Amino acid sequence: MPPGKPGDVAGFVLTRLLAAAAAILIVILVAGFVLAHQASGPAAGWAGSTGHDGLWLGPGWVNASGTGPADTTAGRARLATRIRASGVADVYVPAGQVDATGQLAGVPRAASLLGWFHRTFPRVTVCARLTGAVGHGHLDLDDGATQQHLVASAQSLLKAGFTGISYDLSPVASGNTGLLTVLAKTRALRPAVLSVDTPKLEPLAGMGLPAALLMRHPVFWTSGYLSQVASRVTQVAVLGFDTGVPFSSWYSGYVKHETSVALKAVPASVSLVMAVPANGGSNESVAATVRGARVALTAAGRQRAAAFGLGLYTAVTASTGDWTAYQADWVRK
Repeated sequence: MPPGKPGDVAGFVLTRLLAAAAAILIVILVAGFVLAHQASGPAAGWAGSTGHDGLWLGPGWVNASGTGPADTTAGRARLATRIRASGVADVYVPAGQVDATGQLAGVPRAASLLGWFHRTFPRVTVCARLTGAVGHGHLDLDDGATQQHLVASAQSLLKAGFTGISYDLSPVASGNTGLLTVLAKTRALRPAVLSVDTPKLEPLAGMGLPAALLMRHPVFWTSGYLSQVASRVTQVAVLGFDTGVPFSSWYSGYVKHETSVALKAVPASVSLVMAVPANGGSNESVAATVRGARVALTAAGRQRAAAFGLGLYTAVTASTGDWTAYQADWVRK
């Protein structure tokens, strides 16, 4: 029992708070040491781009009335220069956000942009990126009508000239069967690429539920659910950034772990793209991401590199330094 005097009680409480803070700090430091150690392994010379990289474009390239404000002569020239010096095979263009029923307000007119891509980069697949919020008051992926509307939205974009579909629906809980149905039905449309953006992967088994309760929305996918998703698409894109880790070495370790989990969960026949947060420089830097990915790829073996790539997210926020790091550390190694 704590002492009865006010001064003694205050001292008791302060001591306990300091002890708790010290314990939390120790846990954080240990976790950081483990993360940094994750990325301390070797990175083989062959562990680099094999021409299966991705590139997320920012908004403004297409809109419902035609060419968007970002699609200018100068914008295309800058984009072309960067793609030529990259391993980019797939480009994801924002095509609009679906409403709560899964429908697009309007199908963007992309003929000019798609024609330019076809002429300039005939081997690059241009994917229409469909975004949508999931949850109460938003998309209900378990609703049959919503599923049909989402697939119809994807079909309308393919008819508009896009050759690939990229779904960015969030937050989707791990184990959600509605998403699996949407992906399977969209796959039946036979797009050249069917890609799905995923959230962070569960770092430790069992962390998904407490994290969801704490954040009040789904945070992680399990590796098992990732495998189920991967079996219904041609490409998985893992968006595992915005972690809040304080040091680049820690983030490299996080990327190494997440990449290793994804490489085991996603079949070799399905393309795997790990998103690189290109934001002009932070602890989650391009260099730190590339380091972690290369260590994980080296551990997985050279045969796994054939369907593996990195993707800059996004081309809008990427600085010259981001592109230089990507080219030097990943494309040219």
